[in-house]
Amino acid sequence: MKNKFAKGIVYALFAFPAGALLGYALITLLSGNTHDLPVESAMTAIFVAGPLAAIVAFVVGLSRKR
Repeated sequence: MKNKFAKGIVYALFAFPAGALLGYALITLLSGNTHDLPVESAMTAIFVAGPLAAIVAFVVGLSRKR
């Protein structure tokens, strides 16, 4: 049980920055906002895309078998 939890944490630690970078890139490319695009991209990456990727990766890490 403890090993699965640790695996989930490791997955989440790697997925957060990956998700944040992907979210930043997608918002920068796809957003029609021109007034404050860098702020929108940064905030969405850190507070939405990164945590979502970490949560998904944590669940995947918990549910994966050897």
